[in-house]
Amino acid sequence: VAASVGGIPHVIGASGAGVLIDSRSPSVWAKALTEILQDRTRMRAMGERARSHIQANFSVEGMASRYVALYESLRAS
Repeated sequence: VAASVGGIPHVIGASGAGVLIDSRSPSVWAKALTEILQDRTRMRAMGERARSHIQANFSVEGMASRYVALYESLRAS
């Protein structure tokens, strides 16, 4: 569960790796956290999606791969 501010939506976004909250209301946050904590299957699935998403998009290997692809596309132009 994370605030929908700054770069957080980009990291979590549509990957299903978490739940974004637009509210500052503690009750909205508590409800979101409670729902996730009560559903272990959902919590594990979100964790697995988060790990895959972060490794694919934000790991050193993933970032390096995208830079190489960018440089190669610029060189080919």
